[in-house]
Amino acid sequence: MMDYILFLRAVNVAGKNKLKMQDLKLALQSEFLDAQTYIQSGNILIPNCDLTKTQVTSIVEKIVLKNFDIDTTAIIKTTKELQGIMDTIPFQITETKQLYFCFLEKMSTQDTTILNAVNQHHGDNFIVQNDMVYIQCLNGYGKTKLTNHFFEKKLETSATTRNYNTISKLIEMASKR
Repeated sequence: MMDYILFLRAVNVAGKNKLKMQDLKLALQSEFLDAQTYIQSGNILIPNCDLTKTQVTSIVEKIVLKNFDIDTTAIIKTTKELQGIMDTIPFQITETKQLYFCFLEKMSTQDTTILNAVNQHHGDNFIVQNDMVYIQCLNGYGKTKLTNHFFEKKLETSATTRNYNTISKLIEMASKR
């Protein structure tokens, strides 16, 4: 049995793809009895699941499309994988509010060596590692050019970004189950 955390791409962003998390939670509980949601950015915890990542992702995407008419991508991680991501942050950080995690739908087929070599962008930093991008935004995510769109274009895959506090809270929620 695995504890999964899913990140929905592009829900409740700039007034588009509006989705109330309480409604999503109820819809998900038809398939995943203990499903939980966290804040309005499309974060889902599915504990004690015996399905594969692919199966869970497919079910969640279908539920969102069928019940809310939103065609979204769900990016999935185990809580163990998320803890590993937190444990290997490649930046020296003093302010966790500067740290963001960009989850990629799949590992990029692009050579990230060149991208990582020029990883400073207007004072912000990033490092691509496998299917994830660590982002350090010195002036906050609202002012950076290192957006989902930037990485989706460069790495040719879908992406969604969350901040340090969100990831910490989701791991904490999973550990309390």
